[in-house]
Amino acid sequence: MNRNPQSRGRKAMRGWPGAVALSVLLVLGACARDVGFSDDHLADFAERLSSDDFQGRESGSRFSRRAARLLEEHYRQAGLVPAFGNSYLQPFGFEAGVEAGASSIAWTHDEREIVFENAVPMPLSRPGEAEGPLIYGGMCIDAPDRDDFAGLDVRNRIVLCLRYGPGGKENETYAREITFQHKFKAISERGAAGVVFLGTSDSPGARAEAFSRVSFSPGPIAVFLDAPAFFDEIDFLEEDEQRLLRGEPSEHRGALLGRLRVRSDFRTAFHLGTNVGAYLRPFRSDQRLIVLGAHLDHLGPGYFSSLGEADQIHNGADDNASGTALVLGMGLALRSWDSGHSEAPPGVGSEHWPDDFNVLFLHFDGEERGLLGSRRFVGSRYFAPQQTVAMLNYDMVGRLRPDKGLALQGADTAGSQWREVIQIAYDRAGLKQAEDPDAFPLRLIPGGYGPSDHSSFYEKGVPVAFFFTGSHPQYHTPDDDFDLLNTDGMARIGVMAFSMLDQLSASGRRLSFVRAREEPRRSAFEFRVRLGILPAYDSTDADEGLLVAGVREDAPIRATGIRAGDVIVRIGDKQIGNIYDLMDFLGDATTARPYRIVFKRGDQTIESETLLMAAP
Repeated sequence: MNRNPQSRGRKAMRGWPGAVALSVLLVLGACARDVGFSDDHLADFAERLSSDDFQGRESGSRFSRRAARLLEEHYRQAGLVPAFGNSYLQPFGFEAGVEAGASSIAWTHDEREIVFENAVPMPLSRPGEAEGPLIYGGMCIDAPDRDDFAGLDVRNRIVLCLRYGPGGKENETYAREITFQHKFKAISERGAAGVVFLGTSDSPGARAEAFSRVSFSPGPIAVFLDAPAFFDEIDFLEEDEQRLLRGEPSEHRGALLGRLRVRSDFRTAFHLGTNVGAYLRPFRSDQRLIVLGAHLDHLGPGYFSSLGEADQIHNGADDNASGTALVLGMGLALRSWDSGHSEAPPGVGSEHWPDDFNVLFLHFDGEERGLLGSRRFVGSRYFAPQQTVAMLNYDMVGRLRPDKGLALQGADTAGSQWREVIQIAYDRAGLKQAEDPDAFPLRLIPGGYGPSDHSSFYEKGVPVAFFFTGSHPQYHTPDDDFDLLNTDGMARIGVMAFSMLDQLSASGRRLSFVRAREEPRRSAFEFRVRLGILPAYDSTDADEGLLVAGVREDAPIRATGIRAGDVIVRIGDKQIGNIYDLMDFLGDATTARPYRIVFKRGDQTIESETLLMAAP
């Protein structure tokens, strides 16, 4: 039995009950549709999708469309039925943050004009041009105990601001005040015409694409410039920067540095997303449908929503090449069996499923931007809510570990019979081992709202099951790579799915939709505001706080110093015991004011204030 939490993908399932049946790869004969189900198949699919060839499958990019076409070709060759009329593809457009235009700076200094064509537009106010005297504002920090603008007149001037604050990026004292947004707000309130955020000698550059929203509100024209020439031309700048980083006062704050003309250009970016869908059998209006779904997109180079370093390929092996590979693998195996070319996949005890039973395999684009693909599907004419018995969603199913086991959300979305189906399938998958009964636990989460595509179906009254093997440090970072996947575990989750399908295939069997009592009537993606954290949905400490799995780079809450592993227990006047308490709080929250936040780090209780961020 492979119990290594970092199990590598190519290992066979030796030691598991039924491993031989599960690992058999049927030899391809004259018919290309003779396909079995094995962890080797899943490894092939997952490794391909998470390779650099797909450049991280950014939502609505040519690389997510490349992934969609690959899935389409697999389904076509296997003989599955197109889900969108005569097509396997469902295209849709969406806004996707910021597309940078040509932005520049012309700086007149010591009777010379220096032009920088590499300025980065900051979409904090509408694009445009501004010209005026350039005034040095140091680090431009505006805090209750510090005002870098004291004694300065920045009206109708361009302010030169160094990035971050004393100590650099990790300053906890002024964590909120050193953000671009807070500095811009302080400069705007003082009537400046523009601002140039200057990259420090050891800071990373900024990109317009990192902003999830475009502002077209009036305000100072804002750009970022990573320009060593400024340090070369201004003789005091490098020394003053070092003084400020050490926490010492600037000796040159308020210095006039010539005249500057700044131009900022950007626009709303539009992407073309592509869903992929295929039926096991030809669709009929009298059939009962089960949807197996997974999102195919990820973060691309990580400019949006990365918890690691941007401008690197985020291959998204677990998130969500794992789920994509699993749904595809199940689709091909079921089609091969249903058409008589192979034996039944493990977990399927029936000789044949009734003619009134069908399975729809869906792959969604745009999940990382807010469930866009699944929302597009359930809002289209191709969604048959009255026929859909349940939706099974696979998102981050590639890291099955003995301690974390398998989390399944949606256990109470169809009453007690749903839990029975789930438990029987779990038992048949052989996850529980006699020699260690506590390993690989099944943790059932009642409600149906969550941060993945099943929420779109739950909102439409469909029972759901969201499979998830838990968070990890590589989530939304460039380190989420194939060699960390446990494809043995993925195959076991596939066996569980086959068993659930087999149980639901029984002639005439349907589920009664139930809306779980303890949760709000909307998903986390419907709120106007967000906190900017990744909750650990697989946390087992019920009602003792919300475990943080990650923090967004552009979120104001980073200013509090909160990090992965901390547990949020209160925001504003709201006690936080779980994800549903957070969603309840967000329903009435606003970006217009800060909120007190209390979180725990081990035995330490930390209090701070945070602003919220607008939803994209």
